[in-house]
Amino acid sequence: MRRFLAYVIMMVTMLCAIIFNTQAVLENKVDAMEYGTGTQLVYSLNNRVETDFNVEKYPDYKSSLRPLSDIDIEAAVMARLDLAGVRNADVTIVKGENDASVSTTETGYELRVNLSPLSQTELNNVKEILSITGSLSIGTEGDTQVMYAANNEFFDTSSGDVATLVYSGTTPIPCIKVKDVEAFEELKKAAEEAVENKASEANRQFYSNKMDESTEEKKETAKLYLWSNKKLADTYDRAYGTHDTVIMNETKKKVLAEIEVTNWNKDNLLLSVTSDSEGNAFTISTARAFVNMLNASDYGFDIKFLYENNVSATFGNQALVLTYVIFGIVLLAICAVLIAFYGLAGVTASLTMLGSVLTSFFLFSLLGFEFSIAALSGLAVIVGLSIMISVNYFERVKVELKRGRDLVKANQEGYHKSFLTSLDVSAVALFASIFSFLIGTGALKTFFGVVMVGSIFTFLITNFINKWMMYWLVKDNADSKLPFFSFKKKEDGLHVDDMKLKDRKQNSKPLRNKLMLIIPGVAALAFGIGLPVRYATSGSNRSFFNNYNDFASTYTLNISFVDNNQAYERLSTSAMFTQYIVDIGKANVSGTYNAISNKEGKPSDSSDSFIYYPDTATVNVVKDTDEEDNTFYTIYYSVQVNKDLDTVVDANETKAVDIIESAMLYETVESNTVTIAPFAGDSHGDRDSLKVGSYEVKATNVSHTSYYLLLVSFLISAFAFVYLLIRFGLTVSLASLASGTVANLLYIGLLAVLGIPYSSYTIFSVMISILMINMFAVPVLSRNKELLKDYGLRKTANAEQREEISHEAGVKALPLILPVLIVLLIYSVAMAFLNVALIGLSIGSVLFLVLDFFVLYFFGIPFYTFLANHISFAQIAKWNEDRREKKRLKKNSKAEEIKKAAGPDGIIYVDDGPHETIIPGLNDFLKND
Repeated sequence: MRRFLAYVIMMVTMLCAIIFNTQAVLENKVDAMEYGTGTQLVYSLNNRVETDFNVEKYPDYKSSLRPLSDIDIEAAVMARLDLAGVRNADVTIVKGENDASVSTTETGYELRVNLSPLSQTELNNVKEILSITGSLSIGTEGDTQVMYAANNEFFDTSSGDVATLVYSGTTPIPCIKVKDVEAFEELKKAAEEAVENKASEANRQFYSNKMDESTEEKKETAKLYLWSNKKLADTYDRAYGTHDTVIMNETKKKVLAEIEVTNWNKDNLLLSVTSDSEGNAFTISTARAFVNMLNASDYGFDIKFLYENNVSATFGNQALVLTYVIFGIVLLAICAVLIAFYGLAGVTASLTMLGSVLTSFFLFSLLGFEFSIAALSGLAVIVGLSIMISVNYFERVKVELKRGRDLVKANQEGYHKSFLTSLDVSAVALFASIFSFLIGTGALKTFFGVVMVGSIFTFLITNFINKWMMYWLVKDNADSKLPFFSFKKKEDGLHVDDMKLKDRKQNSKPLRNKLMLIIPGVAALAFGIGLPVRYATSGSNRSFFNNYNDFASTYTLNISFVDNNQAYERLSTSAMFTQYIVDIGKANVSGTYNAISNKEGKPSDSSDSFIYYPDTATVNVVKDTDEEDNTFYTIYYSVQVNKDLDTVVDANETKAVDIIESAMLYETVESNTVTIAPFAGDSHGDRDSLKVGSYEVKATNVSHTSYYLLLVSFLISAFAFVYLLIRFGLTVSLASLASGTVANLLYIGLLAVLGIPYSSYTIFSVMISILMINMFAVPVLSRNKELLKDYGLRKTANAEQREEISHEAGVKALPLILPVLIVLLIYSVAMAFLNVALIGLSIGSVLFLVLDFFVLYFFGIPFYTFLANHISFAQIAKWNEDRREKKRLKKNSKAEEIKKAAGPDGIIYVDDGPHETIIPGLNDFLKND
């Protein structure tokens, strides 16, 4: 009774710990953009113009003078985000009008990057890495000499990286790798001459004004100036306002750092950068970002930061509460199922599952991983792992009870026999996630990071807490009628004959052999033919999959203009601007169209109508100065629409974009109870600056995500193979690798063939399923050795016996596999109720998890049997036996020689003199005696 009371106290204690710590854990999480207010960074992308560069002196620039349409913008941008360590981003490109000409920079593309909530330092680091473009260059004061990395001048580009991070104690120092001593000495000499010749009138005047008559003239230290994308118009004077030149902010931003020549280290050819362009000292974070920025590859186009917006949670303001409610219900349902099947043991399993989930949640939050769909997908694997460990333990105990053991002994034996399987399953999850984490990028790092952390602590919590709680539960309670491991009144006993291999009908053998060939054949067809066919029939937006949600192309209406004196107050908010666009369509002046909000729920199939999404509307007013130091304001308006407005026309075939442009230039429109006429007399706007356009918005992370989907999903099975090879040998590891590979081919092929909605979230359905099939392979395939030992056939089993044993091993693993599958299916279905964007993830997870079972049982097990019957290790075994026999003979021979040479006491003495003993002086005593 006392031990049962101890169990109850442990159970209540753990339950209270979970309940009272849940809120604290949730408050420490970092919300991703699905659940928190993030930041949208907007950049303009433009072609480079030949006249901006001295292409005769620097011919390498010619290679970058390409139209935007010929550049893989997606790959370039995603590489920068990976370099910045961004794990969760929604990136789109707004295609401009003039994408095929390099003769002008007046029009171009627009880059929009939506980021999860970041600290200001993290955000600045991302902006810094995204904004740099063009060749790095370093020059002197007054530009008396400038050297470019693109021409292999000054910078050491042999390794691909031009900068590195070194530490002086704990102080991080970014350093530029210099080509050779001669290059630095040449530039240093030019810098010193520039100072000596008074190249900077502004600096000399500054110092002279600060000195009094008793102060000696201060000698300036020669400096070098690190530039990015330095064009002919980007001069030292325009950056620093010397020689009566007005400071141009765009030029000033291109100066990345000022470096004193005394920072040179001749021994290691490094030039230290001790502060950024603002003179601020580096922290570890900013230093690493600065080095990554310098090492980033050139975009091949010009990029300019325009503005940033705060963006609300993509799943809505109530999404977080909805997520908590849904997954709270799911976890309680799982607990109810466990208790229904396993009684009091199910209570223990429920508590350890909740504890492992809460601990994993807390730890990955501390490590900086965002609470996102990637994290929730990783938690699905953790829930499955926890249940697998518990069910594996309980099912082993039930087997021991059937064999007639008493409750205490059955519990002890069941735990010991389940331990290695639980450890192996956890190790497969850990091993695969560690290396996938290192290779993956973006949200994949969050997914594998959660699995990596969770697999360790889930094993520790579930395994050992289950052990001790069940020990206290069953100890001294063997005669109790409590439902310890099930609600059955009595477990059926096993007979002696049950431990013998039974003759089974072979009618199913041909079918299993056929399925072993059919399943990989279907997978090969789905992958090898389904993907190319989907790509060929996907239209202008080439894709292997049915792009959906954040991967689907949309359209946007963009309007921008310049106001010379002040921001136009009557169009200063997104609501005012949106209503103005709607009212232009109703004004019946230049033409009419019908702009319908998506919240109104009206169709817009007619050619004169379109749907707009008011929640996506933004207005940004950017203040700047021109070359004459005059202030001006640029107003940017953008709103998502459902179609290209060039196709929306009135009865006279006038385009909607032309109607809007004409109204803004020449007409007065009553909107928001005020008169709005931006260029018709009540504004200081620059008419030539007005741009009205409707453009396609293309998701840029599609192929990037698809590439890593293909790469990492295949590597999961490869990493699991390495562990299984070490632990179980070649046959089990090859069967597991083949099952994972076939499953991967099948799932990716089905994504294309079935047109499952494909978004940045859908990829996790594949990751979950491939991880789980490799984890399932441990109890299904590795149990063969245990059965061979039980039947006494470990070395003598023939082909038919091996086949029957592998089939029986699979059957015995069913009670372990099916509960985990059911739980994960419940978890996957619940995903669909969070947000419509997760429909692809939910459908994919349900389908692929079910197929995990069929692939493993109807391909993996037969393939394992085939390998076991056809891969012979007889020669290797014979070689090992011969080697061991030679070692044994050599050892025996040496022993015989020692025996012949030894004295009566069995010791060989090398001479007749006294010998050392463990007692100091004993030899001298014996000699004197």
